[in-house]
Amino acid sequence: MIALAAAARETLRIAEIVEGMLDKTIKAILTGDQAVIGQIREADDRVDKIYAAIKSYMSRLSQQSLDPDEADRYMQILTFSTNLEHIGDIIEKSMMELATKKDRKKEHFSEEGAKEIQDFHDSVLENMKLAQAIFMSEDSKLAAELVAKKHDIRIAADQTSERHFKRLSEGVPQTLATSSLHLDIIRDYRRINSYATRLAYAILEKKGVPLPGASS
Repeated sequence: MIALAAAARETLRIAEIVEGMLDKTIKAILTGDQAVIGQIREADDRVDKIYAAIKSYMSRLSQQSLDPDEADRYMQILTFSTNLEHIGDIIEKSMMELATKKDRKKEHFSEEGAKEIQDFHDSVLENMKLAQAIFMSEDSKLAAELVAKKHDIRIAADQTSERHFKRLSEGVPQTLATSSLHLDIIRDYRRINSYATRLAYAILEKKGVPLPGASS
């Protein structure tokens, strides 16, 4: 259906904007660059406007008769666009607030802590790109790969926390100053990854593919 294809294109437009926002989060967090923070906030405003238009369009579309495949694609578009909007909100409302707070207090992460956040950011950004490929292709193999990567993110988050608490126990000054901030940032990246992964579960369920051994 042409109408669904148009809605999918607009959803991919949101995905590209949100990916750009996510890409910039690491610079905003590590440097407190106010120009970058402003760019991210402006991008989230664009996401909200496009998402509102998609919801209105999809609401009208729901009144038409859809065959099973079209109905399934309809739900994929609505779900993925909604999850993208949630990711934008996490970045703008939570992560940029954390970046601003860190900059205001002139706090700095330890070298090891900054590297952990950078590595976590890189993994989540890679998964975000994979989620877009899955949305376009509905490829069950890619979906299974993304679900498995979600399990990897959970393990990485636990390991990051363990190393962070070890630095705390050793009295590393930067770690003591930024402890809550560090854990909140990792939490937000993990929440973003969770939203990015949800479409993969739906695709695997649709195609009757057993889920990989990942529980969260």
